[in-house]
Amino acid sequence: MRLSVLPSMRHPTVTIEGIKLLLINYEQLGLSTADLMRDAGIDISCLENNHHHISPLVFTKLLRVGIKFIGDELLGLHIGEKSNLDSLGVVGQIYRYSKTVREGSKQIEKYLPVFHTLFTYLVEEDENTFNLVYKPNLTSPVHAVGMKQLIDLTLTYNRQGIRHATQSDVNPKMVTIRHNISPSLLRHYEEALQCEVRPNSKTNSLVYDKSVADMVHIFNNPTLVAGLEKFAQEELERIHSDGPYTATVRSIIIENMHNEVKPVAKAIAAKVGLSSSSLKRLLAEENTSYEKIQAAISRTNWRSLHLINSAQEQERSRIARELHDGVSGLLAAAKMHFSAIQEKHQDFQNSGHYDQALSLLDDATSEVRKTAYNLMPEILLNYGLDEALQRYCRNIENEKIKVVYKGNALPERYTAEFELGVYRITQELINNAIKHGQPNLITVTLNTSPNMLTLQVEDDGCGFELGNVKQGIGLESVRNRVLKINGQIEWETQLNKGTKVNMVFNLK
Repeated sequence: MRLSVLPSMRHPTVTIEGIKLLLINYEQLGLSTADLMRDAGIDISCLENNHHHISPLVFTKLLRVGIKFIGDELLGLHIGEKSNLDSLGVVGQIYRYSKTVREGSKQIEKYLPVFHTLFTYLVEEDENTFNLVYKPNLTSPVHAVGMKQLIDLTLTYNRQGIRHATQSDVNPKMVTIRHNISPSLLRHYEEALQCEVRPNSKTNSLVYDKSVADMVHIFNNPTLVAGLEKFAQEELERIHSDGPYTATVRSIIIENMHNEVKPVAKAIAAKVGLSSSSLKRLLAEENTSYEKIQAAISRTNWRSLHLINSAQEQERSRIARELHDGVSGLLAAAKMHFSAIQEKHQDFQNSGHYDQALSLLDDATSEVRKTAYNLMPEILLNYGLDEALQRYCRNIENEKIKVVYKGNALPERYTAEFELGVYRITQELINNAIKHGQPNLITVTLNTSPNMLTLQVEDDGCGFELGNVKQGIGLESVRNRVLKINGQIEWETQLNKGTKVNMVFNLK
């Protein structure tokens, strides 16, 4: 499918995948993701939603915050110098496994909008030179800092990428840069790019000798390229189909509805980094509106949502089986061979390093089994809720947090959907307690009567003020799960006095 101009090219955006890649590079410089996102005013929960897009203004603010933290206006150069082909996600991987520098560069030209459309990347050639050109799609002064840092990052990243993919010492003949560089900073640019750097009023580019275009990538793998291209093409088609702001608003409204929060245009726009009027205008240009998106979501019937949840549980079950039967088996076989080597070779019998390697294999096997169990506990399917919760509490306990289970043998089995629902609710409450409550002790109590099942999850952590809790901490998510299986839920909590969650399920 040949894509026409993407909607995001008319109104440039940065995808959440692009933000994640920037944050990975920030972390390599010792910067904290949480601090950066907070100071940039970006809700960190948006990192969990790959359909989210960020406006150029918010992206620029994130780069400004990075400059403030590192105390250096050459942030883009520093990130680019430390980056490698893994630092551009799927696009970098497509480049790595392409056949030549020319082919790989063409792939970046094609698929870069998966991450952002703040500039257009072009491959241009003449008789003597092979040029990688970066044309900003934003020229307003308010975006100047963001565009400068992004261009600096990309110039150094591309230079590093060509050297890595070809395993050579090749450097550009020259680099041209549109933004102003003071004479005192020019030396830093030339050191980073290892060539002459010239100001140019029209274009940013890496200029190579023509021969570089045909240099072969030593990691060339057509099969991998085909698989990576398929994924990138699907992402581009999704963006092309919806438009970046439509996709973003839809995902935010769905999240709000899941948390029983009334979607408000102003709050939605704030998450994108725009005023509500600006976002409304951009949605209109994508032939939609807040109201149309919300109405389309509301028409989604509950059976569809049930099928989605069912598919998620089936996928959990499949991954759990593969971990248990596949990876665990391989680890066990590896340990068997290691033990055989130790028996045959005297040198290994008193080796502390060898014993440590065996111990690490045991730890890995244990962790894989725990992960498989948490994804889809077979004991729940085979022995029921009481035994499964008892085993889960025992597995989640560690030297810092004691998890006590108090239950009685349930008189009967319930429907698979009900048992799995109660199990997932307990998991989520325990995880919330560990993540937010800093407890020393968590107690899970399960009781039953002929028509009723009660579940209580209590911790001695820091507690919280219910009225001051922000959406997203997980309370409404748990409430929705409880309501879906005919239950009621109540929180008892005070600041510094722990939390008790009481649930009652009607078994009639």
